[in-house]
Amino acid sequence: MLLIAKTPGLRMPRQLNDIKELGHRLVAHAYPEFDGRDLKIDTGKLRSYGQVRWSDAGGIQIICHQDVMEWPEPALIGLLAHEISHPAEGSSSEEGTDRDVISRGLGHYLAVERAFVDKYGDHIISKGKDRYLGFQSVRELLNDHEQRIMENLLEDFKILPSKETRKFRLIHDTAIHDEIGHSILLIEGQSIRVEGARPNSDIKLLFRDEILYVYADDDVVAQVPWRER
Repeated sequence: MLLIAKTPGLRMPRQLNDIKELGHRLVAHAYPEFDGRDLKIDTGKLRSYGQVRWSDAGGIQIICHQDVMEWPEPALIGLLAHEISHPAEGSSSEEGTDRDVISRGLGHYLAVERAFVDKYGDHIISKGKDRYLGFQSVRELLNDHEQRIMENLLEDFKILPSKETRKFRLIHDTAIHDEIGHSILLIEGQSIRVEGARPNSDIKLLFRDEILYVYADDDVVAQVPWRER
């Protein structure tokens, strides 16, 4: 599935409406179970590239880091697909979410996204119990047609996959599943239950002295030992 225009430079999202359009296009093409469901996409200050939040009966909200506005379009599609697959797959694992993206015929975009953020190898999380699939693993799961599309996208947007690793300022993404009386926060393979959170509660993260503080409406509701990678 090719969702972008043939002229790469003209399809580089610069406005929020461009990202919203991509998100709705993704749902229409690959997520029929979300047809007619409210999908909101915005940008904001995050400690991750993206954040998705949903409830089983309500809508889906995706927030992208401001820097994502400058990403090449296929990498952005890969990130948005990962976020939308969280509620589709149930957010049980990051690997499961990645595999859901691939199963929907969007793996070539996911591969470009991982190449763009320099995740060549798998990113192991949750003490080996989970992982983000790296560029190499995603590529191996693509069929021949998808691999050709991926190679063309990498060439057109001048993205060179690299095995070199670097220190990231941002984690990849966070997912928040609002349930009755509480929310489940999934971050880097860790599942954190936030008691008393409401669907409209403002949930924020603060990393300090190897502790992750989770705030809901400006109150600390959880503290988790955390060592940033």
